[in-house]
Amino acid sequence: MKFIKNEITEIIKMEKLIVKNFKAIEYAEIEVNDLTFFIGQQASGKSTLAKLVYFFKTLGKYLTDEMLSSNFGREDLFLDTTNFCYAQFYSFFSESSVLEQKDFFIRYEYKEDIFFEIKATSSGCWMEGIPISELLKRSIKEYNELVSEHIFASEQEINLLTNQITKEIKTFIPYSSNNVYFPAGRSFFALVNKQSIELGKEFKDNYRDYLKNYKIYIGFDTHNENDLINYTFINFCTYLKKIVLSISQNENLISSKQNDIINGKYIQFGDEEFIEISENIKIHLSNSSSGQQESIRLIQDINYLSISKKEAFRVYEEPEAHLFPASQKALMEMIVILLNSNTNVQLLISTHTPYLLAVLNVLMKAKELEKQLGENDLTLDALVPKEERLDVSRVRVYSAKQTENGRFIFENVVNPNTQSINAEIIDEVSEKIEITYDQLLDLQSNLSNSVSE
Repeated sequence: MKFIKNEITEIIKMEKLIVKNFKAIEYAEIEVNDLTFFIGQQASGKSTLAKLVYFFKTLGKYLTDEMLSSNFGREDLFLDTTNFCYAQFYSFFSESSVLEQKDFFIRYEYKEDIFFEIKATSSGCWMEGIPISELLKRSIKEYNELVSEHIFASEQEINLLTNQITKEIKTFIPYSSNNVYFPAGRSFFALVNKQSIELGKEFKDNYRDYLKNYKIYIGFDTHNENDLINYTFINFCTYLKKIVLSISQNENLISSKQNDIINGKYIQFGDEEFIEISENIKIHLSNSSSGQQESIRLIQDINYLSISKKEAFRVYEEPEAHLFPASQKALMEMIVILLNSNTNVQLLISTHTPYLLAVLNVLMKAKELEKQLGENDLTLDALVPKEERLDVSRVRVYSAKQTENGRFIFENVVNPNTQSINAEIIDEVSEKIEITYDQLLDLQSNLSNSVSE
């Protein structure tokens, strides 16, 4: 299968995040690839990195929405775009957590000459970035004039300028309008019941109220970055629930693996959702296992993106949660099938488990052998179908390592020589357990010998 890149994908592939001394992170330099993995112990900064990438990849959409908001009327917005983006950073990560950090540096590069930097020292915190183009300024000014005199403006004129502004902002800050963050512990939100929907509305209201205070002054209310993530996720799950039946009717490699992972078949009766274990056994989704609840929307999303071919960016936090290793293997295979069937998708995954990386190593090795044997080699296909093979050039894996001061650095653990993930990252804990077990066997043997003597 030939890997085709469109214009947007080319831009995205150059994106890089650099973080110094922010929250638990001492240093990280992350290249955002088609598949980017963060692995490490709890509280090592994986979610912080994931949220930073999500924030910067969604920043262009925030800016577009505000610039095209007729009731906001922000003709001055384009005069100080960097300040607006800085305010978004404050609102996303909460003012208090930012102010606690007296010496940090964050840089996100969209392209070599397009970036944002956020710096904090003991004297304050500020943001630097590239000013937007004169063409975009003119387009926004014309748009505001048309909106303010909408009686005299045709819908076609407004749409033309709207498209022009969106196109210009995407050149300035590339983004996909289809970004979703799947948080860890998502089972309650994923149920899409009355309680979770009401909670989603509360998250949305909290976030919008906060953004009204877009000016950067010390003293306005603090805000939790999870509000926007949770609201967006609940809203997206509601959408998935509405379209999932049409997705499920398309039988493919992903849908067959989906049934294996949830140990049954997903069905709907009206607004109610069930897992059908057998012909006579149906379990309501709210009463299903934690593994089924945690994974159901994620695997539905994978199927949706594979079929729709839409451009999208996803963060999947702990996709393996509550899944048996065999199901984790099937999930990793689903993810690779998605990446091969829709090259407009980028995935960022944070995980605690080496199982996903062990499976990924196998799928990358199969792709390497394909280059020597050909993609239709029958022996290779019997081991790993061609749809499940992934080129190592599309993968980045970063492992958290704790330093002497208690913070963490993130290192790329894809070995360029072996074209695979370093084995010690995958085997380290297992090897320690095996060594301890062997030592216990030696101790038992010594006891037996001393007794016999």
